Amino acid sequence: MIIDCISDLHGNEPKLPGGDILIIAGDMTARDAVVDWFDFFSWVKTTPYKHRILIAGNHDGAMEDGPDFMGKIAEFHYLQDDGVEIDGIKFWGSPWTKSFEGMNPRCRAFTLEHDEAGEELEDTKWGPRLLPRQSLAEKWALIPDDTDVLITHSPPFGVLDMVDDQEHCGNFHAGSKSLMGAIYEKKPKLHIFGHIHEGYGIDADIWSHDNNSATVYINASHVNEYYKPTNPYQRIEI
Repeated sequence: MIIDCISDLHGNEPKLPGGDILIIAGDMTARDAVVDWFDFFSWVKTTPYKHRILIAGNHDGAMEDGPDFMGKIAEFHYLQDDGVEIDGIKFWGSPWTKSFEGMNPRCRAFTLEHDEAGEELEDTKWGPRLLPRQSLAEKWALIPDDTDVLITHSPPFGVLDMVDDQEHCGNFHAGSKSLMGAIYEKKPKLHIFGHIHEGYGIDADIWSHDNNSATVYINASHVNEYYKPTNPYQRIEI
């Protein structure tokens, strides 16, 4: 099975060669405007693939209103905390990423405040009360144990997630620690993501799960850190 992967198109429409499956891991349009989505869907349906799998990213606010907001999504497999099986291969998609202080409010689709599970306090007339808070860990817990190909917009912590921010605090890992924990537990064969543009590349698992299996990680971001469409699609056969 030939799988081509790409992410973070941000309005670009690269020429793709075709194959069995095209996976787009979020951030599909330039401005998240209706006209941009019409352009995107018009382009992607012309790509020569038997199947097309899409997930949203933090720039895809229109998708928060419902995946079929333009009646177009029926032509594709749109995954939002759910999966699809194609030719015996099980795919799971999830759009969530961490939010951070100072984040552009126009780029906060599918973001959550907390990477790890935890609690927070709410003041009431009877005093502080502990409340559960929604976390990325809860989203990753939905990933089935038998997932073969995991598609997220977020990278896992420590893998192809390095941000170069010399202006503020230097280089740092921007991925999700709880996602890395879920991958180590569930052991997918392939993990496809984007979000951190400068992390583009392919990496083998830094921890082998056992003697016979390891996860291959693909950061498929099409644009670089300057939003220039410099990175080609990634191809893998499984």
